[in-house]
Amino acid sequence: MLSKVRMHSSIFLLAALFSLLAGASWAGVTPAKADTGPNGGNDDDVSIQVVAPITVGAGWASSVAIPPAFFFGAGAVPFFADDSFTFATAVPVAVRVTDDFCMGDVFRIYANAVAQGTTNAVVSEFPACTGEIGPDDAYVDPGFSSGCFPLAAGAYTITIEVIQLWDPTQGGRGYIRVDEGPCNTISLAPPTATNELGTPGQTHTVTATVADALFPDVLIEGVDVDFEITAGPNDGETDSGATDADGEVDFTYVAIQGLAGLGTDTIEACFTDTADNEVCDTATKAWVDTTPPVARCIETTNPAGKTTPPAGSTTLPGSQGGQNEDGFYQLLARDLVDPDPEIFVADGGSSFVAGPFSSGDKVKITQAPGATPGSKPMAGVIVAHITLKGDAIVYAVDAAGNVSARVVCLVPPPPK
Repeated sequence: MLSKVRMHSSIFLLAALFSLLAGASWAGVTPAKADTGPNGGNDDDVSIQVVAPITVGAGWASSVAIPPAFFFGAGAVPFFADDSFTFATAVPVAVRVTDDFCMGDVFRIYANAVAQGTTNAVVSEFPACTGEIGPDDAYVDPGFSSGCFPLAAGAYTITIEVIQLWDPTQGGRGYIRVDEGPCNTISLAPPTATNELGTPGQTHTVTATVADALFPDVLIEGVDVDFEITAGPNDGETDSGATDADGEVDFTYVAIQGLAGLGTDTIEACFTDTADNEVCDTATKAWVDTTPPVARCIETTNPAGKTTPPAGSTTLPGSQGGQNEDGFYQLLARDLVDPDPEIFVADGGSSFVAGPFSSGDKVKITQAPGATPGSKPMAGVIVAHITLKGDAIVYAVDAAGNVSARVVCLVPPPPK
């Protein structure tokens, strides 16, 4: 199964941007608060205390002043955490932030003074200060607020605004990390599948699951996923839908029947994140025909096509029930996929094979042990006169090469 990320980004002059950002003034953004004020560092005239550089791909970052987390004081929300973080990247990245120590704290994340979104609402019914459990565990624990925010290539300063506290009389801590690639990935299940074609109305369903790229147990709800069959007999089928609480959304399509429906479909599912990264996965579905056709022969009319000659002992309880002395037979075959399987008449007394014939063709079969086997056209509705040494063995072959069971069309040899 192939998962791919189509990155839409440009190369930035990172050093120049980085220096510009260091001296930039952000209009309209509340400055971060330090832990020095009477209410835990929430005085409006206190600026950012710590600026910590982040190494992309190095895991959870540490504050320069007090490792290993960013800290924030108590007081009335909203206010900014004590630490801001800087980094530069030539490729798209994912910024992950998680609360730790006290459940119930929620953050809004800014990149270069532009809000990127908020961490998720806390699921716990009774948020509490349980103590630090570590960022990996906190990120996947629904009791702690966390989130991932995709960014394109560039130079960034990340600030974290506290918008909800579990207890306004206490502060807290959290973690941040920056990794290359998208926040989330998508996977299709089943990645491969094979089905026998030939049942009108039959369908195939794939399920797309969107999950965090680093923490696959974190399933992402509300992602719009586009589905398309990009190759195969059902090429061009499309649909879309949003992931549910389990991060899943289904795509179901009805298979084309007949010979045109044989082959392998390539199914693609994609979503685009807020940094314009297109994230996709593909699956395949093979529609095959391994079921053989069914062949048979029945008594039929004379060359004029008007009457079926009386055979005398054709049907039971005659002395040779099931035998057609006149030798006029209609050849029939049916197949679940191929509308016109080929029919052959083999000689049970030699290697000769007549055909191919189409289903519905009428033939005259003569059994002559001393004759040379052969087939020649015949007048009227009878398409061929087949002469055989032994019994007539009829079978059919479909377009996929499946061969039917053989049936014997009995014709007695002429009397000596």
